[in-house]
Amino acid sequence: MRIKKVLNNNVVIAEDVITYASKEKGLELKELIHITLTDHIDGVLTRLKKGISLSNQLTMEISRVYDTEFQIGLYAVNLLREKTGCEVLRDEAAFVAMHFLNNRMDLIWPAQNRKYGLYSNSCMTRW
Repeated sequence: MRIKKVLNNNVVIAEDVITYASKEKGLELKELIHITLTDHIDGVLTRLKKGISLSNQLTMEISRVYDTEFQIGLYAVNLLREKTGCEVLRDEAAFVAMHFLNNRMDLIWPAQNRKYGLYSNSCMTRW
């Protein structure tokens, strides 16, 4: 596995967003978010320097269904604009939101997943 060098500024931005998510929005997060979000921010800024912006066709749906995570994404977009001077698309907020949602999956639904897993296994063994 190769570990890439990440600019300290990108780590600071990621940590600011994570702190906002946990303190202001009250999210419980797994430690992995520190790595995944920093890597994502590094990728965003690398793309922007090359003039590449990605659109997200699910931005509207993500903003409606996962409002808290999307608000964190908007915070990240505004912070990126402020700290770097780059024009970051609103769609990026949806990408960031998904990082937080994915990070929390095991924390939000572990018991529910086990329950349905046991149920589906029992249904399968009956046939």
